[in-house]
Amino acid sequence: MSTEKTMADAFTELWLEIRDICVETQIEGPHTGQGSLLYHYTNAAGLIGILTRRCIWATNLSYVNDPQELTHGHHYCVEVLKSLSTSPAFVMPYVFETAIQQLDTGRKAIQDQMAACLSTESDLLSQWRAYSDSGKGFSIGFDAERILQILVHRRLKSGMDTIPIFTPLRLIYEDDKKFSLLTRIAECVNRHRETLQAGRPTAAPAIEVETVLGHYLALGYWFASMSFKKNGFQEEAEVRLVVSNLIELDGAKVKIPVKARVGRNGDLVTYYEIGLGEKDDELPPVKRIYVGPAMDFEREKSGLLAFLHTLGYVDATMPEILPSRTTLTPY
Repeated sequence: MSTEKTMADAFTELWLEIRDICVETQIEGPHTGQGSLLYHYTNAAGLIGILTRRCIWATNLSYVNDPQELTHGHHYCVEVLKSLSTSPAFVMPYVFETAIQQLDTGRKAIQDQMAACLSTESDLLSQWRAYSDSGKGFSIGFDAERILQILVHRRLKSGMDTIPIFTPLRLIYEDDKKFSLLTRIAECVNRHRETLQAGRPTAAPAIEVETVLGHYLALGYWFASMSFKKNGFQEEAEVRLVVSNLIELDGAKVKIPVKARVGRNGDLVTYYEIGLGEKDDELPPVKRIYVGPAMDFEREKSGLLAFLHTLGYVDATMPEILPSRTTLTPY
């Protein structure tokens, strides 16, 4: 490795490997397999908006219901970095130090990421209560495989194929799985570090290589942390469609175009519209709709069928409409 170009290529190769480690862990599984459905819990207004506008909103993560969601992943990553920095398997203290510093300075940028929240669970009491007006709403089941195809198509169309702009991340709740993922990322950086330091040009100080390695280690941890959630929420089985602004974190002056709406408390909430079709006239890939436990099923089913038919769904594409089997009881 004797030129700046080959050093740049080596760093690019490192980032691609880090990205693949994150994506293969979080994207592969039953939530993206053939025949799988991903459910979005919403009220009547949300269902109407999704079906008529043919998109789902990825909302700024700063506005999640539980503010600790934003700090949990960050704190966990910092603790793992501190733990690994004392391990004899990793002799790169400055890389770890740099990564910790960059995680702290980049925390606000991570909060500005956007996500649409889905679940592999179709009829969950906690979700009805939290997101569907206490059972007066709907659980919309999307074709997971088709959603993934659409996301890939839009990512390629964007031309930014080195960054996972649209990614369906299965949230990780178990601490051992979080630790395993973060350790794999650190091992990847450590392996590339040996090659980079051995082949760096004499004009490139070793400390500069360590700084860049720390940056990429932090970048990988940033991306991984977006799928971390406390173990107590495991029953939600959440999958997030993440619209990632990691290009901005990586130094590029590229902003994801957003829209804004008025939030529940009168504040301004930014969001990104994720189209649910490769073409503007493609119907959202809805396969099943559950009617909330606090609604009159027969009445809602009749209205839904008429509405879906008007939108263009026919017998072959008409979603199955089912009643919730959940018993709604007072708190």
